[in-house]
Amino acid sequence: MLRVFRCSVRTGDLFLKIAFIFSILLFPGAFKVLVRIGGFISEAGFVLYIAGFMGLFFFGVQSCQYVPHWAYRFGLIRTIKLLKDETFDYYVTKDGTVCEDLLIGTRWFCIGYKNFPTKLVAEVTKKNNDLQFTMIDGGRAVVKNVTDENTFVGLREMFGKDFKTIGGVDSFYRWEDHKYKEALGRVIGEKGSAIAKADWNDLRLSFDKEIRAKENNSYYENSHRNAKARTTFEKCVGKPGKGSKAKLSKTKAMFYNEILLDCEIDILKRAIDLNKSLGWELSDFMQYREDNENATYNSVRLISRYEFPESKVGMDFLFDCMKDISKPDYQRALAVLKEFPSPIVRERIDLDMEKAQQQADALWIAGLMGLAREFNYNVIS
Repeated sequence: MLRVFRCSVRTGDLFLKIAFIFSILLFPGAFKVLVRIGGFISEAGFVLYIAGFMGLFFFGVQSCQYVPHWAYRFGLIRTIKLLKDETFDYYVTKDGTVCEDLLIGTRWFCIGYKNFPTKLVAEVTKKNNDLQFTMIDGGRAVVKNVTDENTFVGLREMFGKDFKTIGGVDSFYRWEDHKYKEALGRVIGEKGSAIAKADWNDLRLSFDKEIRAKENNSYYENSHRNAKARTTFEKCVGKPGKGSKAKLSKTKAMFYNEILLDCEIDILKRAIDLNKSLGWELSDFMQYREDNENATYNSVRLISRYEFPESKVGMDFLFDCMKDISKPDYQRALAVLKEFPSPIVRERIDLDMEKAQQQADALWIAGLMGLAREFNYNVIS
């Protein structure tokens, strides 16, 4: 219980819940009801209304401190609603170390009493004991005096190559960071409310793809402007028909760590087809990783380039994507499975449904039922 309370205080969740209660008093309907009561209670109601307004203002300021940048972008009430059901716990590193200064939730993380939407942070920069968080819209927030080394380890695990360290004489600010705002503008526009309502997982995938396209001078795929992108990726893949094991290893590393452009997926398909005699297989790129959405996004698009029966090698992977109906991978994988022959899909649905029911996995069951509906199939219960 004490641990939950500490997490609530550290993340500002406690203050956000109080602010949410105060905000109810601001609705005109509530004020009218209080006025109708009459007499002393009416005066008390008016006082409560004013107190509610002042309380909301006070806790609103607190919330903006607890939610840097995004509280201003989303608006106070929307920020409160986004955070009010979030639960946090201490981040545990891969070696089992508990990070006392880093808390992680379903969609948010907290450090130094400040909350950040995980998928909306584009980059983390460490300078001595200070951290700057650069958002996908180009905004920034700084958390100072972080002394726990385990926190840096945890952030490095969370953000990978997007966690960077700079020297003491270097500046946090970089002119090229405006690229984030431009990329996001191409994905969703300028309205902050649109970001708040979006699926952040899906939004981040689209954002990362735009960043890669920009870096490769390739906003316009399938045109001469993506020549540089093709050249960059082909250096990794190698010449068609001459793909070595070393090239395959480098290609897989890029495949599982980067969002590939559509033209790069086409290049990879051609390389696989022409390098089969050298050990290249479609199955090399079908390793489902629950914590790697980039790789899943790439794999689904690669499978979609093949027709049945060649695409059958990706069937296990696609059914792994059915295990969580709430993830963006689900709809993409479902669209590919719809192109498979109905009999083999139905047979696999029955097999997986039995396993899902044995494990009482509601998300998996829902995912399989959704797939079954696409085939007008009544699942065996």
